[in-house]
Amino acid sequence: MDFGRCCNFMSALLWGNCAVFRPVDFICPDMADNGNIFRTPGGGTALLPPASPVCASVAGVVSTATFCTACLVIFVAVELLIGWSAVTSTRRAAEYVIVLGAKVRGSELSNSLKKRLDKALEYAENNPNTVLVLSGGKGEGEDISEAEAMYDYLQYNGIPESQLLLEEQSVNTVQNIVFSKKVIDYQEKYKAMEARESLLDSYKERSDSVKIAVLTSNYHVFRAEAIARRQEIEPVGVAAACDPVLAVHLWLREAFAVLKDKFMGRL
Repeated sequence: MDFGRCCNFMSALLWGNCAVFRPVDFICPDMADNGNIFRTPGGGTALLPPASPVCASVAGVVSTATFCTACLVIFVAVELLIGWSAVTSTRRAAEYVIVLGAKVRGSELSNSLKKRLDKALEYAENNPNTVLVLSGGKGEGEDISEAEAMYDYLQYNGIPESQLLLEEQSVNTVQNIVFSKKVIDYQEKYKAMEARESLLDSYKERSDSVKIAVLTSNYHVFRAEAIARRQEIEPVGVAAACDPVLAVHLWLREAFAVLKDKFMGRL
């Protein structure tokens, strides 16, 4: 789904709501504000008559109702996009998987982060050549970075060090993607340099793009994929289950986060 086109349509619906009010003008032609100027057929100008209290009230009710309806439509559309991305996420193999961090309490994994890591374990077992990029810095109340906490958990559960890369500077989803892409780019350059130094006859420069997946909670896949596309990544979405107790809260909060990022130009 094209999120940009969807948002443009919704914006047109929201900001073009004045068109919905036009039928009211036929019911209350004196609804216009006092002092509005219009051109007469002869080319002159005249002032519209002042609005009556009743018609002004009708206009206010219609305007408020239309605005609220437009906002509701936009919100529902965003939730549908989030749900679609969660449902259509895939297990298709990728060369790198960016595992997005979540809250660490001291040095203990939060429930959300553990679910993401359990999904990463499953993915790594099914795709042993995939490298996991563990992305997350150290936030307030965290004794270690999220990336380090993820590394310890995955190593303890049998994922070899050669299959793990750390990105420990990011503090939000945008930085997760941007900084992880730099880690991947550096790793690809290092592999190319090693191949050249080894004088491998089979070595040649890559002409295709690196396949990158983004692994996060199901409600978060849509926004993570949209941010990745802004970084010229065509991501494979991998969805982990979210905490069922907090599911409603998380999905509602995510819709507001998507709208905020869209209006701030991050998506």
